[in-house]
Amino acid sequence: MRKLFSLLFRQRKQVCFLLFLSLIHLLIGLILARSTFLFKTNLFLPVFLAFSLGLLLTFFEDYISHPVAENINKELTDKAFLQFLHQPCNESSLEKLNFSLSNSQWAAEAAFSLLRSLFRRILQLAGFSLYLLYLDWRLFLILLVSSPLVFLPGWIMGKKSSNYRQNVFKYQSKLAGFYSQSAQNHATVKAYESEDFFHQLQISKLENLALEKVKHRRFESLNKPLSLLGMVISFSLVFFTSAYLTKTGEISVQTRFTFFTIMALLYAPLSGLSHDLLVIKSMLGQNIQLPDLENTASDIAHSNQPKVKPKAQIKLDNISFSYNKNKIFDNYSQTFNKGNIYAVTGKNGSGKTTLIHLIQGIITPEQGEIIVDSKPCQQGISSGYLDQEGSVYHDTIKANLIFGRKDKKIISSAINHFHNQFKLPPLSRFIENKNISGGEKRKISLLRALISATSLLILDEPEDSLDLSSKNQLLKILGQQQKNKLIIIITHSQKFMDCADEIIELS
Repeated sequence: MRKLFSLLFRQRKQVCFLLFLSLIHLLIGLILARSTFLFKTNLFLPVFLAFSLGLLLTFFEDYISHPVAENINKELTDKAFLQFLHQPCNESSLEKLNFSLSNSQWAAEAAFSLLRSLFRRILQLAGFSLYLLYLDWRLFLILLVSSPLVFLPGWIMGKKSSNYRQNVFKYQSKLAGFYSQSAQNHATVKAYESEDFFHQLQISKLENLALEKVKHRRFESLNKPLSLLGMVISFSLVFFTSAYLTKTGEISVQTRFTFFTIMALLYAPLSGLSHDLLVIKSMLGQNIQLPDLENTASDIAHSNQPKVKPKAQIKLDNISFSYNKNKIFDNYSQTFNKGNIYAVTGKNGSGKTTLIHLIQGIITPEQGEIIVDSKPCQQGISSGYLDQEGSVYHDTIKANLIFGRKDKKIISSAINHFHNQFKLPPLSRFIENKNISGGEKRKISLLRALISATSLLILDEPEDSLDLSSKNQLLKILGQQQKNKLIIIITHSQKFMDCADEIIELS
């Protein structure tokens, strides 16, 4: 509950304005209800005005409330993704991201329900109820006894509805995870011609999600007619009692009509309160873990310290690392010196990519140290990096080469130097999956690594998807850059091994 209030406090301007509108709504409702005594010839006029103004103010209240909820969802989603970016990228972090995204949506709905209940429904229920008590305590007592007929259907059915809502979020998270895995394994899917199989998997997951959404919406729709039935019963009890009291002269016609006007105004906040309370209760009962909004910035700043730029040497000293309980490195040591080219080779699963991820600081060794220029390094090493996939994102080629780096002028000069050598398309071309080949993606990623200002260059299987001319051009460039760089190449190509000063074979 404390975190929900904290989320609302961050939107305090909109919340204060909503509270002001709710107070105006309450005040106008009471004034118009009271004015029935002034409109003896036309008792329907104040009722019409009360409902018209009530609808108008309700619109404005919702107009403010919904953006508050979406702002909360946006902020939580942003923090979840920011934390994901500063963690090692693996299946666990992807699952955590998907879980956080669905939880953020749930938290936003709970915060919206809390906002609507505290600053509109409970406020209006309290104000209108006090006025009804002032009008006639006997009619108010009947209303009080019969009001559970309006509230309880939403509460009882809402528990089941809450289960459906949880299932909706769960299936949304599963679908998001499936899309992430499909994107990561897209090349494998195409290689095995498994497009139809994966399409059928997606259809199955979409059908499950749609089914849960339909169940949820249908079940929630039952709440309104049942609550309305309870309101009709409550109205009937008050109607017959007030008719008797009016006939005996104990209350006036105006008092009776005013009572019904206020009762009509009570229906909306009373029937919807159960839904809001259940949303809040179900979230608190699940003990959902949300991104820490207060500490994220400092955590990110701590984890995002500038990487070390090596000047002469990188040394792995008795490194140990396991993956899924499989020992990849056990007290492994290796020294890399600037001015040399190192070719790393070995069978699949021997730890080639793990080795360079350890050097970069993407993953952390279980034991041992990484030493840069005689100093232990924990924050990772800055590098120009060609990954196995040749990663690009949907933007221009130039944006993919600059990749958000700040030294744009220096980089732009380097881009112009290398651009024609690899025969890349115009830098202004916008990249989409359908208009770029695997070779072009590889060249863009390769050029991004070559123009890096750091002295460490890491190439993971650069021979993949490159034509013969581009391979020869790359070998020539590596020879030119060798003096000023420390170059590590993961490769199975004899050409690239022949250009290396040292071959490191992992087993």
